[in-house]
Amino acid sequence: MLLLIDFDDSYIFNIKYWLETTFEEVCLVNFSEINPILLKQLNPTHLVLGPGPGNPDDYPIIPQILDRFVGKIPILGICLGHQALGLYFGMKLIRALCPHHGQVSQLKIVSKSPYFREDIDYRIVRYNSLQLIETNTQCKDIQIIATDSHDQIMSFRHRKFPILALQFHPESVGGNIDYKIIHNWKETDHNNSQP
Repeated sequence: MLLLIDFDDSYIFNIKYWLETTFEEVCLVNFSEINPILLKQLNPTHLVLGPGPGNPDDYPIIPQILDRFVGKIPILGICLGHQALGLYFGMKLIRALCPHHGQVSQLKIVSKSPYFREDIDYRIVRYNSLQLIETNTQCKDIQIIATDSHDQIMSFRHRKFPILALQFHPESVGGNIDYKIIHNWKETDHNNSQP
């Protein structure tokens, strides 16, 4: 079962539908209902941290969720979830020089990964006014795999754990992200994560 955590985002049901193209069971739970007992009861096989308003620091439950599941099950972060994963692994979150709200950008693949093909011109739809930047103290296993044309980080992965982060909305019909990205993430595990 995939656990999708909602941070009061208006697109959450579109994301749920997108995930249901690959997962038979998607359990949608609002962040305000999350607690250690519920997480133990749900016992998910996959976790998605969805988008939402504000800053990841506005949701103190996020580090507790990640402490429980990092290194144990595949984790996908979308938009706010992407930023939360970046902070968790030591990156820094700053105000974006150019906010994007429903705008289309070109995705630039900068590292080989199981998730994106290098021969496709990907279009992505973004809703972000904050952006991650790398730091000297971030986890050394973080690999940036895609940016926008201005080199803002749009996606990263963990080299050892099946963790993928996307700053953009992969479910948006304004982009051309293939469903294979979610299938490939579903199939990743500790043994086939690439160095």
